[in-house]
Amino acid sequence: MKNFLIYYLFITLSIIVNSCSTGYNDESSKFSIVLAEVTAITTPTTDTTPDYTFSSTESGAITYGGSCSSSTTSAIYGNNTITLDSLSDGTYSDCTITVDTAESKLISSLTMTSFTVDSTAATLTEVTAVTTPTNDTTPNYTFSSSEAGTITYGGSCSSSTTSATTDNNTITLNTLSERTYSDCTITVTDNSSNSVTLNISSFVVDTTAPTVAEVTAVTTPTNNNKTPEYKFSSSEAGTITYGGSCSSSTTSATTDNNTITFSTLDNGTYSNCTITVTDSAVNVSNTLTITAFTVDYWQLIARQADINAQEFDSGAKTSFLEHEDDPSNSTFMSIGNLTASDYVSDGKYKFKLVWGGETNVEDLSIKEIIWTQTSWLTDDTTVVEGLQEIDEGTSDFIDATGSSFDGLLKSTDDCVLDGNEGSGWYHCVGMARGQWHGGIPGPRSKIATSMHLYIWVP
Repeated sequence: MKNFLIYYLFITLSIIVNSCSTGYNDESSKFSIVLAEVTAITTPTTDTTPDYTFSSTESGAITYGGSCSSSTTSAIYGNNTITLDSLSDGTYSDCTITVDTAESKLISSLTMTSFTVDSTAATLTEVTAVTTPTNDTTPNYTFSSSEAGTITYGGSCSSSTTSATTDNNTITLNTLSERTYSDCTITVTDNSSNSVTLNISSFVVDTTAPTVAEVTAVTTPTNNNKTPEYKFSSSEAGTITYGGSCSSSTTSATTDNNTITFSTLDNGTYSNCTITVTDSAVNVSNTLTITAFTVDYWQLIARQADINAQEFDSGAKTSFLEHEDDPSNSTFMSIGNLTASDYVSDGKYKFKLVWGGETNVEDLSIKEIIWTQTSWLTDDTTVVEGLQEIDEGTSDFIDATGSSFDGLLKSTDDCVLDGNEGSGWYHCVGMARGQWHGGIPGPRSKIATSMHLYIWVP
């Protein structure tokens, strides 16, 4: 009987224990809701209201934490896709989802994987435009970007550079032909697929140099022109560069013909003068070598072109003027308007007297004389002072005869000036009475029909 009682108590205790264990297991499952991330938000994203998917082992009410919210407030068993309320640009790392059963006995939270919203495209700014015009067929271009990204090119331009960094970016354009480029663009797309386009300022590629050619050479000799003119043509406008011994204040060339005036030149022959023209694209022309020319400072001060055509007026003997404003006239003299001090050098005046015409003069192998004297042409003196022939003896006009050249002074005969001291009138300058044996008293008792007197300008 005692054993039976013990056996009964053991069976009863086993039933109670099993009942408690089963109840405990049922209650334990009610306190466990499992939430899991199914599809995280793409990061970065340009979508300000992105979708998010999670799974739940129980249905219930959703509450949101951190910086995120949504109009979806109920979760179902299985997968749930919610659309977040509008988000501003930024990084979101504190967003949570909590699911709570109706009786609020079961609750679980899920932290969303961090993501970034970026809906703003980069800002592009031109920093250094392509120089225009340019002779560089692969020019550089610099722009700035507020974000890194991928570069794509539009229009007629391209480049091997396909990535942009934050701040300044210098790209080298692929080879371009000669023409104007006004349709080139750069587009930068950031990591969120935001894109923005920048228009490259219009530019011109010009690789053709100007062509320059001589049109009118310098008159040689320049006959007392210290600043002679020169004419050349250019196929393009540009900047003039001078080489050799010549220069000018004219530094710009136009398309077609250009006339320049050289800066003051010394006496001498100029055979090394050059001109080049550089266009606005820095293409340099061919080098134009200016035809050689000679500068001399001989100023015509008296002329009797043809004694048979015209004589000097007798008034010229006192005024020393005859058609003084027209050196092309058959009779010309400007001596009366000259200031002696403008022509003196080392106390001397330098002259050149040239003869032409009748056979008597033509018989002479040399028909001119160059000399210096210290007395002025119109001085009241009967003797020329300081007479010195240049290259003494060359003319053979100075000798011991009565027709020897004695330098020029006022004439006592029917010339304005002559080269004979005393009563002679050979080397006559300005025949004012008829003719002498059909002409002008020339050098060495020869007859001439023309005379030209020059003075050297220091």
